[in-house]
Amino acid sequence: MSAPHPLLLVDDDAAFRKVYGGLLREAGFEVVEAADRPSARAAFDARDFPLVLLDLMLPPDGSVSAGLEGLAALLSAKPGTKVIVVSGAGDTRHTLEAVRLGAYDFLTKPVDPDVLLVVVQRASRG
Repeated sequence: MSAPHPLLLVDDDAAFRKVYGGLLREAGFEVVEAADRPSARAAFDARDFPLVLLDLMLPPDGSVSAGLEGLAALLSAKPGTKVIVVSGAGDTRHTLEAVRLGAYDFLTKPVDPDVLLVVVQRASRG
């Protein structure tokens, strides 16, 4: 049996982390959770996460622009990381900007669990 793929799940919604974290663990991922931008950055800097699920609207400020800046900072620090943005702020401008900055994909909440698993499994393979 192979080791689980590490994944950083960043979302301020505890229920989202519980449900989707559980789903991803059942699918064989080692899920580390963070509820805000500072704790996400600390976890990201402390360990190699090839895959990150990132909500854009995170504490402490909760703005999309700060979330996009955080996305850019993560990708600048570790360019090989695949970041899947999972956000309720899913208008076309935000989606295009996230992808332009280097996001692997952008999923709008509420996320279909089957779609999330397909995107995460595809990102983890290559």
